[in-house]
Amino acid sequence: MRNGKSAISKRGEEWGGFLEGVDLFDAQFFGISPREAEKMDPQQRLLLEVSYEALENALIPVDTLAGSSTGVFVGISSNDYSHFQSGEEENVYKATGNAHSIAANRLSYYFDFRGPSLAVDTACSSSLVAIHLACQSLRYGECDFIPRINSQFCSSGYDGKRWSLQNL
Repeated sequence: MRNGKSAISKRGEEWGGFLEGVDLFDAQFFGISPREAEKMDPQQRLLLEVSYEALENALIPVDTLAGSSTGVFVGISSNDYSHFQSGEEENVYKATGNAHSIAANRLSYYFDFRGPSLAVDTACSSSLVAIHLACQSLRYGECDFIPRINSQFCSSGYDGKRWSLQNL
């Protein structure tokens, strides 16, 4: 909802739910420098924020999971934010800020989770495959707990437009 109206809007022939303020990330709260935060894909920023909020809303004190065999399985596939940075000088923050693998690993690192930590990119089915792998991991005893978080965020519509051309 935005201003009492649906946040799902139509742009030409494209539909989507659009977020405002994705640049309002509290990097200092997560121990990330402003320089690094600037290069981070909004998906990584949102994953950190939403994960923290999810644990908080579930009344699970974050520090009680530190060092536990908590697993992180993230469904993530869009990388259009990296296109905004094309032509810029390469640096470590640009590389880690746009790598899908780092999205999951940032969560494990920040919360000190010691279970499996992986990003799954299978396009439209990323969330479903991540859930499947998380269930298997629980079943096989590879981890004890999995907070369920997913990311499918297109910052420019670039990837969304490419997928829509293929009717996906």
